[in-house]
Amino acid sequence: MEEQEASESSSVTIRRMEKGSHDWVLNNYSLYKGIGVKKAIKSKEFTVGGHRWLIYLYPGGMTVDDYNNGDASLFVTYKSSVPVQILYELYLLDQSGKGNHRGDERFWGHKWILIASSPVFLSRLSDCHQSQDQEIIISDMEPSIFKAMLWFIYTGLLKEEEQKAASYFGSFMPNSFMSKMLAAADQFELKKLKKLCESRISEKLSRESVAYLLHIADLNHATELKVACLRFSAENQDAVLESDGYEYLKQNCPSLFLELAYKENPSSSGGEEVNSCSKIVSAVKESFAGLFFSQGASDMKHKIKES
Repeated sequence: MEEQEASESSSVTIRRMEKGSHDWVLNNYSLYKGIGVKKAIKSKEFTVGGHRWLIYLYPGGMTVDDYNNGDASLFVTYKSSVPVQILYELYLLDQSGKGNHRGDERFWGHKWILIASSPVFLSRLSDCHQSQDQEIIISDMEPSIFKAMLWFIYTGLLKEEEQKAASYFGSFMPNSFMSKMLAAADQFELKKLKKLCESRISEKLSRESVAYLLHIADLNHATELKVACLRFSAENQDAVLESDGYEYLKQNCPSLFLELAYKENPSSSGGEEVNSCSKIVSAVKESFAGLFFSQGASDMKHKIKES
């Protein structure tokens, strides 16, 4: 028997790493802030590391909460067919080129005025009554909104320039000054301010804003605004059914969607009522189709039989 000599082999795997960067200049960014939820601005296609990329910016965010909080969403999209692993860092520069600023501001107020105006201030300031500076930190509110809230506490008025800015757009959207003031009033339990905000917003409801504002009303326990939204939707049902806000509620807030969809329109004629009802039924079926057909047919029949 012949002996076979053992052979040796070796191989080397090299993972290549490439670095690159891309600057995307977005002029007049403030003009894009009111375009709505899930509305994207797209960069031009660019190449880094031999691959093609796109950046998608959603100035109003991907949810109504993002919109209401003034948050934006940013996505980097890979356009080539070859699989890669990526690590990336994003830096945002303001127009001055100095980078991000937290916008921290310090406001002075009279303790007893604040305590008398708000149960929340009573609780927060009572916790620090032995502290010399008696400072509380408000981390979830824009400085301009907090400043306007303080102005209302002291004067009973909203700042004139803010009111003009709000009315300029013709209708109050979730990211508007008045909507943010409503959230602040609810957070600090300022009943008079809350009532004022609900009244102002109710006067400016539109087919595009009403569904979003219904959600805002629900989140902020704004009963009067919620009633106004449902009434407006009933009176303008066909227009509201075609709006982006209606689609948002259908996908993200099923309970509010059904409440909005089934609000009866007292002024509709028989033909209009049947037409609107058919649209609503179709929308409901579409929304809940996945719930009924996500399981196999046999399993579904079994559950129906048992029930």
